[in-house]
Amino acid sequence: MQPTKIALMDPRKLVPGIFKEVTSTDSFEGMTKNFNPDGLFSIEIFGRVGTEKRDTTEAIIPTYLPVFSPVYFDTLVKLKSIYSGILKGAVYAVWDPVEKDFIKSNILDGETGFAFFMSHFGEIDPKLNESSRRKQRIGLVKDKRDFALFNHIIVPPAGLRDVEFSPTSDKVTEPEINELYRKLMFKTRAVQNVPRGEENNSLYDNVRWGIQNSLNTIDDYIFNMLDGKGGFIQRKISTRGVVGGVRNIITARKVSRSRLWDDDGVGPNSSDIGLFQGLMNFQYVCVHAIMENFIKTVFTIGSSNVKLINPKTLNYSYEELSPEIIDKWTTVEGIIKLFVGFKNSKLRNKPITIKGHYLALVYDDGKEVGVLFDIDDLPPGRDKKFVRPMTYVELFYIYCARTIMEQNIQQTRYPIIGIGSIYPSEINLKTTTNATKRVLYNEYWEPSDTLLPYP
Repeated sequence: MQPTKIALMDPRKLVPGIFKEVTSTDSFEGMTKNFNPDGLFSIEIFGRVGTEKRDTTEAIIPTYLPVFSPVYFDTLVKLKSIYSGILKGAVYAVWDPVEKDFIKSNILDGETGFAFFMSHFGEIDPKLNESSRRKQRIGLVKDKRDFALFNHIIVPPAGLRDVEFSPTSDKVTEPEINELYRKLMFKTRAVQNVPRGEENNSLYDNVRWGIQNSLNTIDDYIFNMLDGKGGFIQRKISTRGVVGGVRNIITARKVSRSRLWDDDGVGPNSSDIGLFQGLMNFQYVCVHAIMENFIKTVFTIGSSNVKLINPKTLNYSYEELSPEIIDKWTTVEGIIKLFVGFKNSKLRNKPITIKGHYLALVYDDGKEVGVLFDIDDLPPGRDKKFVRPMTYVELFYIYCARTIMEQNIQQTRYPIIGIGSIYPSEINLKTTTNATKRVLYNEYWEPSDTLLPYP
């Protein structure tokens, strides 16, 4: 697979005849709900709502005065902070023809402003040092000098930032980025009639900086949506996520055994993984185990009446549930969402409730564990004080632990330094450090499994 290549855009490709111009700050025509034909949501420019054209057609906003590409501007001012101060009109400087750079000065001897900076922009020759990052920035500033300035700004397709009409009122909402473009257009109105050749006149310095600052704000807004692990690029395009795979931090293993004869310690062919990692790693076999051994006992396929437990009497009763709740507990997608929600550690030990009723009960006296669907199912001789509502960690462990431990995994240790960094392994499932051994009883209250360790 070829890597994604991102380059600085050539402003000469923004041809007004090909890209239509957005020139109005009004969303609608007058008091109507008809989109302004020259506005940010124009049907004439972007296409009708719901069409593919509206999701793919870009437009441009004329700035009338040339301003820097935000990427180029950011790179330039990081070379020397005085550049930003001069462009803003806050720092006075003089031009040094020998150093080919600006030298900070005072209000009496120096000059400032966008026009002054542009008068020497083509001559700037930043000096290298030992920093490799600075070398990269200087390379971009010099190589892309011809692409640095823009007279038109791209506007993304209207379908990606469309207005929303409330079905119950006249309220109209729109994404925040539209207001940023609107502020940019307000600033450009003051320089719509600048004569050709007068773009670098110092009279327009304040307006020109305002346009530049507005463009930088738009760029920051978009970049913040894309940047970082939660941004679109790393989360969707550059993610290294693998279906049925998880990542975890390696920690020291607990090598001791609770009892010498118990098989709950370190083995040469096993790796410790947590319950959440096990659920995500083997989603579909875990879904099958829960649906076959638990869901079918509570839910009846095709029926909205579900067998739940009254929290006051602890006896079962049939409750009618909405289709959304039924889908959540009886479909593959719904159960996988429950697995994903198990990542939140605060929810793991919460009783599972549906419509104010318990999903199931658990008997746990410290040595024996059994699942109940009615308090009257508790066998004689066992104390009711050990009965409590089932939690998410108990549900997933009781019905998925054995299934997970029967699987094998491919482990990858980072950094990968050799063939031994990727190895097959058996699973030693872990929950909490305080977990201890339990004997699991089936529906007939006969021993069916030994849980090492139980949550």
